[in-house]
Amino acid sequence: MGLKDVAWLCPHFCTRAPGRATPMSSYLIFWLVGFATLWAGLRLFDDEVLLIAALIVGSALVFIGLLSAPTGLQIAIEVALVASLFHLCMECIKRGDRA
Repeated sequence: MGLKDVAWLCPHFCTRAPGRATPMSSYLIFWLVGFATLWAGLRLFDDEVLLIAALIVGSALVFIGLLSAPTGLQIAIEVALVASLFHLCMECIKRGDRA
């Protein structure tokens, strides 16, 4: 069983046509479109339905970008998110009523 036999399992093994984005840079495209959609949803739409739809689509594109990012970058983003959430939780505990 060679590499050609399992090429259908993952599109990253397949040969790419010239001019197409490489799998390593596709996550950047998803992030760019996702964050642009989030920005446009927050800045341009006053209607709640359009705002919610834009935020759901933008969040999904950012999530797909994170899923297709390299493993090292995924781990770094997850560590940063956990650290920021820990800081936020500590601030909530400091402000809470201790009585």
